[in-house]
Amino acid sequence: MKDLKTILQKYYQNFWPAISEETMEVISRKYTLVKFKKGQLILKPGDVCTWTAVVIEGIVRYYHTSNGKDHIGQFYFPGMVVSDYVSYVQGTPSRISIDAVKDCSIAFIQKEESEKLREEVPGYLDLTLKYLNLTYITNFDRNSSMILDSAETRYLKLIQNRPEILQQIPLFMVASYLGITPEVLSRIRKKIAVSGK
Repeated sequence: MKDLKTILQKYYQNFWPAISEETMEVISRKYTLVKFKKGQLILKPGDVCTWTAVVIEGIVRYYHTSNGKDHIGQFYFPGMVVSDYVSYVQGTPSRISIDAVKDCSIAFIQKEESEKLREEVPGYLDLTLKYLNLTYITNFDRNSSMILDSAETRYLKLIQNRPEILQQIPLFMVASYLGITPEVLSRIRKKIAVSGK
């Protein structure tokens, strides 16, 4: 694996193209790299989330559990940031679980360290706001789709916008992410295969 600074720099440059080597050095020192095995919990309900993290390797998901069933809210692939922002911002116990879908490496930064960077590093606050705006839009679009779109439309959007989920995630988890049963997902896949959409 490349050194952590080089890996994080690739992520940061998506939102801050002109970030300097010196600034990246300061930021990367605030992160801690942790490895998790497949199925290992990273955050459980009742914990207060005090961190944000960049997925370096592997895949992570967040989900709610209700009546013994997992309802998957999101999958996070390398280069994506994972956290429970409600718990993180409000300091309240989390209501979600975050775990490793595959063995993964994750770079964590604690809330107090992020706050120091906002004060000490010009441009860091703008970067944070850009990412939060993108996260809000993504979550708003997903929530709207879950309410307004048919299951088939949601699946077609997934093919178009997040093909990596279909390529790397077990179908029973894909069904949960789409808010349908595996049986419904199977019927949709067969219908699309026949129609050639």
